[in-house]
Amino acid sequence: MAVRFKDYPTKVVVKSVKKALYRFQMLEDGETIVVGVSGGIDSLSMLDALLKVKPLVPMDYNLYPVYIPLGVDPGVGERVKAFLKRYGLDCEILDVKLLEGLENEKNKCYWCSRRRRRLLFEVCEKIGANKVALGHIKDDFAEAFLLNIVFSGETGCFNPKQEFFKGRFYIIRPMVYVEKGFVRRYARSNDIEDISEKCPYSSFSKREVIRRMIDIAYSYDKRVIKNIFSAISNINEKYLFKG
Repeated sequence: MAVRFKDYPTKVVVKSVKKALYRFQMLEDGETIVVGVSGGIDSLSMLDALLKVKPLVPMDYNLYPVYIPLGVDPGVGERVKAFLKRYGLDCEILDVKLLEGLENEKNKCYWCSRRRRRLLFEVCEKIGANKVALGHIKDDFAEAFLLNIVFSGETGCFNPKQEFFKGRFYIIRPMVYVEKGFVRRYARSNDIEDISEKCPYSSFSKREVIRRMIDIAYSYDKRVIKNIFSAISNINEKYLFKG
C-alpha cells in the first residue's frame, strides 16, 4: 500500500529527501547514521523526514542523533532530547562547549564547523558508523557557493555526499533539494519548533553578509536561490577563462 501524507509540504519534502538519497547514493542497507541535530527546524525536519522515508525505500537504516552544545544555553540539549522521545529515539549530548576558545578567532564559523565535524566523526568511530547526516538545505548550498566566490576567490561548494579521509567517513546532506520556505511549512505541518541555541556571532559572520546580498537579489527575482543552486552544476565554460 502506498504511503500517503496528510499535507503538501510533507509530501514535497519527503519526496525531495528520497530523491537525494537515491541520486547521490547516500545510504546502504543496515547501516547506522549519526544525525547532527542542532535543535533548529532544518536538522529536526531532516530527522523527521528520514524516518518518514524509511517505509518508502528498499533498505533499512538506523538513526543516531547527536547534539553538540554551543555553550550558550545549557537547557537546549535536554529540550532536544525531550523532543526526540516522540520518535522513540534517544539523543547523545556531547560534554563540550563548541564555541569555547573561539573568541579571538577571526573566522569563527570555519573553526566551529571543523570542530563540530571532528566531534561527529569521533562519535562515528565510537559506535562503528561512517556517515554523518547534516541538515543543510538548498539555501545553504547557494550561500556556501557565493561565500566561496566572494570571500575565497574560488568556485566551489560542499557536496550532498562528501568523502573524508579516503572514505573513512562521509557527510550526507539529504535536504539538498529543499528550500527554506518548504522547511518552514513542513515544520508547521509536523509540529516542529526551533529550539536551537542562538550563536552570538551569527550576526557578524560572512555568511550573514551573503544572506543580505541574497535578500536584496530576492526582492528583484524570487527564483534567486533556485538560480544560484542551478549555477553550481550548470557551468558554461565558453564564458570562463583562466587568469
